[in-house]
Amino acid sequence: MKAVKVLFAVVFMIVFAIDSVADEHSIWMKDLDQAKQIAVTKNKPILVYFTGSDWCMWCMKLDKEVFSKQEFKDYLKENFIPVVIDFPMYQEQSAAIRRKHEKLKAKYAVQGFPTLFLLNPQGKILAKSNYIPGGVSGVKKYLELAKQKME
Repeated sequence: MKAVKVLFAVVFMIVFAIDSVADEHSIWMKDLDQAKQIAVTKNKPILVYFTGSDWCMWCMKLDKEVFSKQEFKDYLKENFIPVVIDFPMYQEQSAAIRRKHEKLKAKYAVQGFPTLFLLNPQGKILAKSNYIPGGVSGVKKYLELAKQKME
């Protein structure tokens, strides 16, 4: 009986940890094609975030310093169509999603994580970056400069 309780506690902690990582990106779409359709109708650029959410140190740092902050979430919702393309190591992911993500990784020549792309609504690359220092203000400044290429 004690072993069952311990097993239940371990499973609960794993599920909670996975939910926390997933919740970190709750405002982010997971389908780039769908995001492009929305971007065209709303005339907004697309921010694509290639990440290894549960193992990449720089991704976790960017999430903690920027993407988890309410100020940035509000800014993101207002100005972009956000898409996350995740390559988790410990979180389960279907083979179909993994293949789709691998194709996007190859298409955009992603060499490491994190990698951020700013795309116009039609999918043309406006900017590409890896980790951006400076917290919320640093990332916002970078994105505002990059977004000017769309105008």
